[in-house]
Amino acid sequence: MTFARSELAFYHSEHEGSLDAACATYVVGGEPRTSYMDSVRDADAMTVDEDEMDSEHVPETKITLVREADLESATSSFGVVSESF
Repeated sequence: MTFARSELAFYHSEHEGSLDAACATYVVGGEPRTSYMDSVRDADAMTVDEDEMDSEHVPETKITLVREADLESATSSFGVVSESF
């Protein structure tokens, strides 16, 4: 992975400001912020048996493809990011 990052950094430095430059694209996956926040709020609001809570909560997963320039804003829409590559 380090080699790939080095090559990407080299590419960016060579093509900075160029119209024909390619952009890195990332796949980001995880639990959306609203779903994550709802589950945290529900867990805080209720005192229930842990087994009962696990059986009721079905996690929602979101996977999105984003440009390098939009990576930070895309990851901020997740409560928990489980994958980013």
